[in-house]
Amino acid sequence: MLRLTSDKKIDIMVSTNTPSARCSDGDTVVFETLDCYDCSVTRQGERLNIERMHNPATGPLFIEGAMPGDALKVDIIKIETRDWGAMGTSFGSNSVAACRNRLNIRIAPWRRPWRR
Repeated sequence: MLRLTSDKKIDIMVSTNTPSARCSDGDTVVFETLDCYDCSVTRQGERLNIERMHNPATGPLFIEGAMPGDALKVDIIKIETRDWGAMGTSFGSNSVAACRNRLNIRIAPWRRPWRR
């Protein structure tokens, strides 16, 4: 099993990104991901500690034998989340990046009715 850790992140998806790892057809790959705040928010009322707003992605992953234009079938076996989520709101500007220092951060626990 191949594991791509969250330190293998990119902020912009472009064809010139260097692959973080390589795998073959049929391999199982685990992706560790970051939230949209780059995991910089950890408690209620905390200010963001990031240079700019972005949406980090783990990867890219190079699939041996895949060619441009190929369709890839991906089976998502499991998704694990932490027990809470963070949301930021602000007023006065349409650009979240422009007012990131004024974001009102709220942390809320996940309600998971399927858990026993």
